[in-house]
Amino acid sequence: MKKVVTLLLAAVMVLGMAFTAFAEEGVAAAGEVDIDSIEPITIIATSTRGEQIETAYIAFLERVKERSGGKIDYEFYGSGSLVSAQETVDALLDGRCDIANINIANFENLFPMTANVVSIPFMGMTRAGAEVFGEVCDKFPSLLEKEITGNGLHLLSYNMTPAVNLHINASGEVRTPADIAGKKIIGMSAMMLKIIEAYGAAPLQVAFPDCYQSLQGGVADGIFQNGGPVATMGLYEVAKQSVIFQENGGIYFDVSIHCVSEDFWNSLSPAAQLILTEEGMTLHKEEQEVRFGDMDLFDKVVGESPDNTIVTLTPEEVAVWKEAAQPVIDAKIEEIAAMPNCEEFKDAYEYALSIMK
Repeated sequence: MKKVVTLLLAAVMVLGMAFTAFAEEGVAAAGEVDIDSIEPITIIATSTRGEQIETAYIAFLERVKERSGGKIDYEFYGSGSLVSAQETVDALLDGRCDIANINIANFENLFPMTANVVSIPFMGMTRAGAEVFGEVCDKFPSLLEKEITGNGLHLLSYNMTPAVNLHINASGEVRTPADIAGKKIIGMSAMMLKIIEAYGAAPLQVAFPDCYQSLQGGVADGIFQNGGPVATMGLYEVAKQSVIFQENGGIYFDVSIHCVSEDFWNSLSPAAQLILTEEGMTLHKEEQEVRFGDMDLFDKVVGESPDNTIVTLTPEEVAVWKEAAQPVIDAKIEEIAAMPNCEEFKDAYEYALSIMK
């Protein structure tokens, strides 16, 4: 691993980024930077999340500015104010923005392997497995080559979102799929919509900014969502019962990436690339701490609310939910493996399962 990191820094962010290694070993000492060689630039940075959530992202941009002697300045556009979640990849490629935070689950057509290799439901992921994605990409670097570089992007950092669980309004405790039969449940991915249907519920696809109002107005009865926005954006106020699928974890985690376009990357001087590379490593560590902090905040805010209930399922109860979802999961794995250039997906998925156990 250390050898991979050394090669990474020498080559300034080659594929197979070895995030696992620098997460374990700590961020390398900042390299010497020839500030005079950096052309002044203002980076347009975007996110669909608000500034109150993007503290690590903004701190990254500030460090880049400081280390470049102010030559790499930035403008930050949060809460989807510049582009929507569905537009971020196109916006990077056409130059409307320079850096974006992307939940790759929103782009399964572009990232079928990386969006799913550690995010298939019921893989057993907990916060302790947050570096699994990095380990899988170290073992199978072609995933990044085909899906990140292959789509004209350059990866700076990644993180795992907080765990996704079920947050719902129900008259009694929800412990089995039968308890949500007929309920209108929001899912954030095509696979989860199919799983919700397999549970006998009515799947809903709702734009994220509209989820609060949909739950508040009864358009939706519940939502599969990670604990971050449930706590920070008040979704717990309109979904009073949280069903937790495993301690320190959930039904699945998503992968979020910070990236730039290859064209933008190639336009930068080696000194600017080095700054972004090293600070991207720090961003990975800090962003993961923020995401874990979101999980802790969920535990505190929802756990201390007199109006809310947390139901933690037993392993035997989780097995019932998994069994009902298994046909959808199996079909999804076969679908991805049959896609062009996705031959190694099954091997990567099995490897991820093996290191989660």
